[in-house]
Amino acid sequence: MKIQNITNTNNLYKPSFGSLNFKMHQYMDCNGKMRISQCTTAKRDDLNYDNAADIIIQNFKKYNTVKIMPMNVSDGTEAYFLAESLVRKVGFDEFKKRFTPIVASDIYAPVIHSYPNNGIVLLSDDEITPFKNDKYKLLKRTNKKLYNKYILNPSDKNKKLYKLIPEFKDCFTFMVTDFQKR
Repeated sequence: MKIQNITNTNNLYKPSFGSLNFKMHQYMDCNGKMRISQCTTAKRDDLNYDNAADIIIQNFKKYNTVKIMPMNVSDGTEAYFLAESLVRKVGFDEFKKRFTPIVASDIYAPVIHSYPNNGIVLLSDDEITPFKNDKYKLLKRTNKKLYNKYILNPSDKNKKLYKLIPEFKDCFTFMVTDFQKR
């Protein structure tokens, strides 16, 4: 592996992974400091959701309930992929009983109010694969036209719109908050 020197640490205009029509926004954090953030979405290749699920299951097996609280979730994709791995490993009933609600948060209200609060997510064909192979059918393909007012990037033609089944949507609570405050 070749490691290169860092020559530019300013990543304000290049998202680190897939994005919702990459948009930078500023906000005041809980300490009164002006921050800059980006809204992103995608199945992150740098996270192994199955390994994370295994670690959660193994390390918390003696507990009846486990509180999962992902932060900076943008449209919820990371929380959904982790949940899908847990569902596949322990079953939907056990997942609901032990691991929900998953309380996810992000600072950028337009994304939270558009996607998670409406139970919708844009995914590429590669990203939907785990959900297609899941016997519980947690996501269903839906028509973008039905949700045009919520889609922040209608020009993304490579992604399709999916809606969480109601039982899966009920497993999540989304909130708008600064992760430092939380």
